[in-house]
Amino acid sequence: IHTGMENLQTASSFCDEGIALSNSYGARSKRISAYQAKYEFLKAAGRFKEALNYHEKLLSLNDSVVKAMKDKELMNMFTKYEMREKDQELELSSRLLQQRTSTNRLILIFGGGILLGALIFIVSRLRTNRKLRAQKELIEKSLTEKELLLREIHHRVKNNLQVISSILSIQSRGIKDKEALKAVNESRARVKSMALIHQDLYGEDNLKGISAQTYITKLSNSLFNSYRVDTDRVRIETEVEDLLMDVDTSVPIGLILNELVTNSLKYAFPGDRQGEIRVELKEVDDSLRLTVADNGVGIPEEKKAASEDSFGMKMIKAFSKKLDAQWEIITDKGTTVKLVINNYHLVN
Repeated sequence: IHTGMENLQTASSFCDEGIALSNSYGARSKRISAYQAKYEFLKAAGRFKEALNYHEKLLSLNDSVVKAMKDKELMNMFTKYEMREKDQELELSSRLLQQRTSTNRLILIFGGGILLGALIFIVSRLRTNRKLRAQKELIEKSLTEKELLLREIHHRVKNNLQVISSILSIQSRGIKDKEALKAVNESRARVKSMALIHQDLYGEDNLKGISAQTYITKLSNSLFNSYRVDTDRVRIETEVEDLLMDVDTSVPIGLILNELVTNSLKYAFPGDRQGEIRVELKEVDDSLRLTVADNGVGIPEEKKAASEDSFGMKMIKAFSKKLDAQWEIITDKGTTVKLVINNYHLVN
């Protein structure tokens, strides 16, 4: 708040006090919040070199979180392995005891020949079970290692995208040309929309898919914050099914949503005009139906040709082709864009 009011000296004092308190008493999450506040303040104050230093500290704290998570998972894995070994030893001892009792009875009833056949069968069965258990343990270990590797990959991709976003943000501070500044900010928003996907992937139990509801909510809030839109003046309503989309589906849909919602925020509600943006995503008849609609001023006739040749529109067309999507624009009482997506993949 003090940064926004340009009370920079007061803001700096509060940031330093927050860092001191979090280092003395706070958990790791509190330290991350304190360093994030200091980083945002330094950017707003134009102290970019110091801002990058605090950004590196933030990445270091985030990396330590992931490392602690991996260490905990490895300890759980080794503990489960030792417990399985003990259970197997007990189970083997119990089976051997039962077989010995059975063997003694067979000796008394059927004689030595039947006993020999039973022993051969038992030995063969035990060997088979041991091989199966060994194979099962090897598969479980490989799956665990693969999961850890995937988490690390998504974490590093997310960090790299955040670094790119921060560099673009710092670079935009020194740009005077309005068109160049607009292009840099739009590129930053696209990078953040992709970073959200990898952030959700490494932070959730399911590494294969993205929750459509969670992702679209986070993306919408991020865009509203980026363009500093008053949520009392312009509202956003979402109606999204609880779908789990894979990465190849999430990325193009996320970038298309980024362009459409951004266009509504920038052009649909000029001045103090109030309105609503509505986002819908549903699965209907083996296709995804994506709709982004606003009740703003619509697209003026003199600007329709220019909008068709814009970079954002070209991007929407390219990703629609990748998704094998048919789309249409309706300019009645605002602007509505509808896409019927045929090439998509959901995760069970």
